Amino acid sequence: MPALPRIEHPAIEELARQLRFAPARAIRRHIDRAERLVGEIDPGTSYPVDWVVYRVTGYRQDSGSAAPIAGAEVLSDMSALVERLCEAAGTSEVPDGALSTDELCARWSVSRKTLERYRRRGLVARRVDLGKGRRRLIYAPQSIDAFEHRQAGSIRRAGGFSRISCDDRARIVALAARSQRRFGWSLSTTASHIAPRYGRSREAIRQLLRRHDRDAAATGGRVLFGLAGPPTSGERLLIVRGLRRGIEPGLLGERLGRSSAAVARAHKQGRLDLLRALDLSGPVAPTFDRADAGEVLLAPAPVRSGLGRAGPTDLRELVESWRVHRPALGVEERARSLAYQYLRFRAGRAVPGLGPTPSAASLDGVETDLRWAALLKIELVGSQLPVAAAAVESRLGGPVDSIDPRMLAQLVVALVDVVSSAVDRFDPLHGGRLASPVVLASNRLAAGWLRHALAPATGRAARRLRSGTPIADWTRGVAPWQRWLSLDRRIDVVWRDDRGGLDAAQRLLLARRHGLDGAPPETIGAIAGRLGLDRALATRLERRAVRLALAHARASSAAAGWGGRMAS
Repeated sequence: MPALPRIEHPAIEELARQLRFAPARAIRRHIDRAERLVGEIDPGTSYPVDWVVYRVTGYRQDSGSAAPIAGAEVLSDMSALVERLCEAAGTSEVPDGALSTDELCARWSVSRKTLERYRRRGLVARRVDLGKGRRRLIYAPQSIDAFEHRQAGSIRRAGGFSRISCDDRARIVALAARSQRRFGWSLSTTASHIAPRYGRSREAIRQLLRRHDRDAAATGGRVLFGLAGPPTSGERLLIVRGLRRGIEPGLLGERLGRSSAAVARAHKQGRLDLLRALDLSGPVAPTFDRADAGEVLLAPAPVRSGLGRAGPTDLRELVESWRVHRPALGVEERARSLAYQYLRFRAGRAVPGLGPTPSAASLDGVETDLRWAALLKIELVGSQLPVAAAAVESRLGGPVDSIDPRMLAQLVVALVDVVSSAVDRFDPLHGGRLASPVVLASNRLAAGWLRHALAPATGRAARRLRSGTPIADWTRGVAPWQRWLSLDRRIDVVWRDDRGGLDAAQRLLLARRHGLDGAPPETIGAIAGRLGLDRALATRLERRAVRLALAHARASSAAAGWGGRMAS
């Protein structure tokens, strides 16, 4: 099954999120409009966001002060948008004259890889449901014609591309070996000098020489330039994920062919990449710039205690928790909102100053602020989900637990998105309560695209929501940085179990690092001082605690599965 491509621009991502529950007939109209729009977009021109939305949906909206979107960005994301819409509608119809991936590759004499690149330049693909979980990409005639008209030269050059012959490869390798031996050039410099001689790009020659070195290393031949090179962004993210799961740097280095020191550097660079990709803008109070802002705004008791709730993973339990919800006190809500916005502000201000080679301590300081901000946001969102659900019920004319469980689970995700966005925009210094923007956003959600999908059953068709319907823990997805800064949920469960195999120091370290005990998270340096350890030793202790907790969770899961099979 072809993977769904990522949508890069936030406005297009938001559009995809809003349209995913539209009726299948409406989605098909959106797909046709999106394909027609691509043929009219100039990559060098910027377009208002509301105009792009109007051209796809047929509805006008006020985007406020949203910055215009570049035509190249529209083209880059439009195929991803259409593919998501096809997936949401379960499209199985194939337009007359549509071509499959292989047929289009043959028509243009290009590879599948080239076709993937074309999808990021305005070639729109549709996903067709073949049944039994199978999907296929097809290309409608209007999309093919529009791309051929706009990219005729590029298609012609790609179709006329010829692969490097075996003889030329041997000559290139020999020339590279001679140049490296005589001048000591690097791989990139050597490729730059050889590429014009053979009418190839520098990158094509570089990759050819890199493949030669990999083959030589595997067969015991002579390696010209070595295999390391700078870590790719994919390697950096792999290292971030690996160390988050407690894998030792040395083991990761063995897998990637790098030293432990190189893994540590790549780990810091990967964390920096993730931080720089965050949008931490939000309301800013004049007091945020004061030297004592942190001492004042982060001191109230609601900001420092009662944090870190876990969300129910049973749908009925979640809905019933909304019924007995106690509204948040105004002073509590204001303190947490101010602290949340201040922590985002402080982290956003610190990231540009980290520099190209940040220290582990400076990265940890920013990440700790974001962990704390996520805990505060969970409390704010949790206090408003019952309000949002009540607003939707008012619009729909019935309780949400009478909705089909599958659609109700999707509604919960949509409500968390809506409330999370309202929390990000809420400025507690301008007066009013958070419930006001939450109710407005929830009403728009229900009126705009939930009514048709989530109308409650009535009469003899009405039914109660049963226990045992699983749902993902909503608290794990209120902030984007939780993906790499929050603990694996299994570790959270093990930590709360005294039989989890962790000693007192490991339990304290995880609790203080991630705020598992309801208090604010702390940096690894602060925890090391609390335990009387140096920072490096505390870091190794944390990795060991994570490994042990995950191993215990996996063992418990396997034992439960074996017990279930024996019982059956």
